Amino acid sequence: MRLILTFFLLALSVSSAYTQSPAKDTVYGDLTADQAAFHALSRLSFGARPGEAEKIRRQGISAWINQQLEPESIDDSYVDSLIATLRYASMSTTEATQHNEQYRINQRALGILRARYNSDTFIKKTTKEQDDAIIARATSRDTLILGRALSLRTDVLVEIQTARFLRAVYSERQLLEVMTEFWLNHFSVFYGKSANQIYQLTDYERIIRKHALGDFRALLGAVAKSPAMLIYLDNAASQANGDAPRVGKVPKRMLTNGRGLNENYGRELLELHTLGVDGGYTQQDVIDVARSLTGWTIKSPAEGGGFIFRPAIHDAGTKKVLGHVLPAGRGIEDGEQVLDILALHPSTAKFIAAKLARRFISDTPSVNLIDRAAKVFISSKGDIKAIVREIVTSEEFFSQAVFRTKVKTPFELVASTARTIGAPPDTSRSIVRLIANLGQPVFGKRTPNGWPDTGTEWINTGSILSRINFGMAVINNRFPGAKLSSLSWVTDIQRVPLEEQVDAVIQHILGGYASVDTRSVLMRGENPLALKDSSSGSNQNASASSDSMMRADRDSDAKSSGQRNRNPRKSRPSQNPTLTMIGLALGSPEFQRR
Repeated sequence: MRLILTFFLLALSVSSAYTQSPAKDTVYGDLTADQAAFHALSRLSFGARPGEAEKIRRQGISAWINQQLEPESIDDSYVDSLIATLRYASMSTTEATQHNEQYRINQRALGILRARYNSDTFIKKTTKEQDDAIIARATSRDTLILGRALSLRTDVLVEIQTARFLRAVYSERQLLEVMTEFWLNHFSVFYGKSANQIYQLTDYERIIRKHALGDFRALLGAVAKSPAMLIYLDNAASQANGDAPRVGKVPKRMLTNGRGLNENYGRELLELHTLGVDGGYTQQDVIDVARSLTGWTIKSPAEGGGFIFRPAIHDAGTKKVLGHVLPAGRGIEDGEQVLDILALHPSTAKFIAAKLARRFISDTPSVNLIDRAAKVFISSKGDIKAIVREIVTSEEFFSQAVFRTKVKTPFELVASTARTIGAPPDTSRSIVRLIANLGQPVFGKRTPNGWPDTGTEWINTGSILSRINFGMAVINNRFPGAKLSSLSWVTDIQRVPLEEQVDAVIQHILGGYASVDTRSVLMRGENPLALKDSSSGSNQNASASSDSMMRADRDSDAKSSGQRNRNPRKSRPSQNPTLTMIGLALGSPEFQRR
């Protein structure tokens, strides 16, 4: 077991020799044309759909990249129609705020019910146990109120998470969605920060997508004024200290409410959003940036809940940020100037260029490429599209050295699986739970540094097991909405001899490229992690092993979320050797990389 896990860990960290090698074509660096098409889809989309690599070869890889860099030219009505079926995922900020008020009303009703039905026997129970006890004793009307109070916010979050996944899988504007995912992780927020946070996520994702291939300064400003970020990093509650100079008369209540300057957003704006940790700023810069952004807060629910600048709580004193003096007596101009300074700072250019190079090229992109991308950042005044174009059309991008070397995140793994097998859309909460079980809940990163962007952070013994089991779960019809055995391409594969089946699976699932070791595993049709039965000495069925482990993962998730698994679903492991081969391909080191 340890030796096999070691193999998988090594196979995920280095390139392998591939068994198929189409004719050489020097148009795309040292990649063949087939490899270049597959590589472009792997890096600039969430994975190749059946026949898509051939399609973009006919179109021309450069033409396809240019088209993806102009997303407005691509019809995306299909995915828009899918999102339109999700009530909460289409809400405006005002509608979300009103919905949140209904949630608060329901919570007040829940508090009354808890008080009404509470007794000494409840004192030592958890909140979940108390609510279960209330349901058992409450009237039908009270139970309805209780159910609404408990489920309302969860329903909103699940729909927002589902919408994010649907766009990643079914949007024709794939590069735009990749960049939206990139910026949502760069400007990461956590859904559980407060009761209000969930209701800001739809609008937050909307503004990120709007600027994802646009102007960095505009993106930075939109994030700075978004309620989601203002709440998450506490700037909505930050105000000038009591002795700070103000412009105009300050209401007494604002001088005595106990609040003062909060540095959280100022620090992360410098460290994570722009300059980087080594970007040349000081603690005094952090303080003065935070002072510049006092008064940047959100409206009350009655006002719609959006951004507002409140002069009464702004520190109007003189500030100095990265050597730039901000004169006294100003208001919102302080924050705007700070964003201007940061948006085109050389450290910002290098920091953002390096992150984009890591996303599209490798975990360790060359200094030369980063420098070139940073120069484009400065010369184009932060034109994100120009920077991305420099990176994804570079010699470094179309290189054997980086071909299939980036490890997929759990979100990317599930999305690429859906695209690869041709899974139909599914709007149940199963898909977001599946992503969370693999270690990356959507909008679920608690810390502001976002999810890791290097493979070493995602790969360990536990994650390898989960990923291999995930592949086997797919063939047991455990992927939401998809019954693999009923798909036409699966039926076609089963009609040919074993050797041809292996070739077909490698072509369809792995883009035509598999290591000698992976091909051997597919030929044998045995899970390399199948456990050895000590009593009989025989290999247990791979699918059965993976099915039980995935079921344990699901049950563990249900317990951790406070849900009861009253009637766990039993699924018989697949005995179909072709399906087993497909599951092994989905769990292979090659499929784990893009």
